[in-house]
Amino acid sequence: MGPADSTPVATLSGTVAPDPVAASSGGVVTFLNALGCNQSICIQLIGSGLTLSQWNSQATLPASMCSYAVYWARGSVWKTSNTVCGTIGSVAWSYYGSTTWPNKTQLCNTWGNIAGKPCETVHS
Repeated sequence: MGPADSTPVATLSGTVAPDPVAASSGGVVTFLNALGCNQSICIQLIGSGLTLSQWNSQATLPASMCSYAVYWARGSVWKTSNTVCGTIGSVAWSYYGSTTWPNKTQLCNTWGNIAGKPCETVHS
């Protein structure tokens, strides 16, 4: 089970959710947004400087299955989502809440039984 302040964004078929507003290059949050993907998983961080207001994770399901998002901070599990089920295509989960991270904190996402671990670095 995941935290009460996490909310599923969508269960979609064949599309990525949510759409990025703007992405920085180099996997670093500098203003508004950072977006990165690795294998079948994408991460999107929304905020400014060291403070995030939203952390989105999206995964492409290889088959009809259930999975869950794992939110990593500084190499340790920070939060997990509730279980999300879907058919072949994409599922997404978002964590909402203002969180300020230490400079140069690496944030990553994984999903249970889905390949990939995208990471972004928060810095001022």
